[in-house]
Amino acid sequence: MPLYRRKFPCAVCGQDVYYDTVKQTIKCGCVEVHAPLEKVDLSQFVRVPKYARHIRKAEFPIDSISFFDGKFMHISDQRNKEDPHMVVSFINYPKERRVQVRLAFHGRFHKEKLSYNTKDPKDWKEKVWITIPIEELDKILQFLQNENPMKLASWM
Repeated sequence: MPLYRRKFPCAVCGQDVYYDTVKQTIKCGCVEVHAPLEKVDLSQFVRVPKYARHIRKAEFPIDSISFFDGKFMHISDQRNKEDPHMVVSFINYPKERRVQVRLAFHGRFHKEKLSYNTKDPKDWKEKVWITIPIEELDKILQFLQNENPMKLASWM
């Protein structure tokens, strides 16, 4: 869904103006109106990228992450010197006026074939395991509390 933001804000409410090419609507803080594409001058708009709009992020080392893909376990572990990390970020969705927290992981991974399971993996309730050191958990919680963009203090 291509979404465009106008180069200048709404003259009435001062908020950003967005044009949705799928719904063919123009929306800002004060109004939402139907506008066919042929009636909109897209030269006054800038395309909003599809990727997540990260506004704050921090990276934390973790002990391990593993997940099951249906056939193999993919594992990144500190003991194997694979250096797993968790990236915590706040993502802004201006059109919906909401913010989300995103957890992403990186490191070197290795694959292991399951040889120790006693239950059929299709019956497993859990498919992803993340092990975080308690010291890092304190830092993660501090980041989430202090950098929360929904809190006024985080902008000052």
